[in-house]
Amino acid sequence: MGCVGCLSSNFSALVSCCSPTDIDDAVISDDIRMIDSSPSEVLGRSEVLEKVRSTGAYLIFAQDKYRADREIVSVAVKQNWEALEYADEKLKGDKEIVQDAINQNGWALEFASEEIRADEDMASVAIAKHWRALEYASEIIREDMKIVLSAIEQNGGALEFASSVLKASKRVVTAAVKMNGESLQYADEGLKGDKEIVLAAVEQNWEALQYASKQLRKDKSLVLAAIKQDGGAITYASKELRHDKQVALVAVTESGEALQQVGRKLKSDKDVIKAAITQSGNALRFASKRIRNSREVVLAGVKQNGDILQHATKRIQADRHVVLAAVKQNGNVLQYAAQHLKGDKEIVLAAVKNCPEALKFAMHSLKQDRDCMKAASL
Repeated sequence: MGCVGCLSSNFSALVSCCSPTDIDDAVISDDIRMIDSSPSEVLGRSEVLEKVRSTGAYLIFAQDKYRADREIVSVAVKQNWEALEYADEKLKGDKEIVQDAINQNGWALEFASEEIRADEDMASVAIAKHWRALEYASEIIREDMKIVLSAIEQNGGALEFASSVLKASKRVVTAAVKMNGESLQYADEGLKGDKEIVLAAVEQNWEALQYASKQLRKDKSLVLAAIKQDGGAITYASKELRHDKQVALVAVTESGEALQQVGRKLKSDKDVIKAAITQSGNALRFASKRIRNSREVVLAGVKQNGDILQHATKRIQADRHVVLAAVKQNGNVLQYAAQHLKGDKEIVLAAVKNCPEALKFAMHSLKQDRDCMKAASL
């Protein structure tokens, strides 16, 4: 058997690796049907007709005269709408044939003639089937508010294919961002500075904040609306707001690792740090060295989340009191303790009692210790 290609997504993928003369079979669609790709030049019209009747994909291998044969193309398209791509240009303007393709998938509009792409009725049907068909409609169609709104009702991302006039329409853009906040990126620049629209976008998807105007990214209430959904939204806030303690606290409380994006001074603020490491122990890695070297901060943190120890300074990792508190919370963090503390029996016992597997991080002498082995149930 020759090369096997999947035609369910796009016939052209098959063409790139196969030809009619070197293929015996090809897998197609979910039905795992097989296509016999005997060279069409040796087949008569009736034989080609039978092949496209069972597998519309065969049209890709047909001679030009068969691609221009209305009956053959019609049968092929009814079997698989993608066959329209390989029809003769004249037949791509045949309303009945294109209609059969569009009825299966609106995306078929991509292969239709320019005349049909400009036909309001045909384009409307295609877009109703699949919003993405708007991309292939004529400019006149993409200026039609009713049609564009019908696409946006399926997916706000359809705004990308609307005309420049409609991208500047508050009604159209509002409808789009309420469906998909990130569609704000396709709006006219003027509307990216409209607080009502941007707020609607951000409430739908916090990541829309990145597409707001520079001025609105300085708006505290708007930025907080995004941050309350995901602390990471502080990434898109203005420099001034990233240095605002209130904003930073909301961000790190929602997502501890948002600490990475707050202003430098706030990375040394104990209130901000406490909120961040309470939410995520890993947040300590974004704190200032002074904080990571603070016995008070790290000790309070490891009592809630032992993992914090891994981000502390070497000095703190050698602090017996801090390490003992950490391993009591999570035995596995023994691996981050200073070497000499891995030989401290009290610390190792505390770690092993919390997590038996932690024994592997102890000094060799304690791995053979009877009490430690007993604690690990060995």
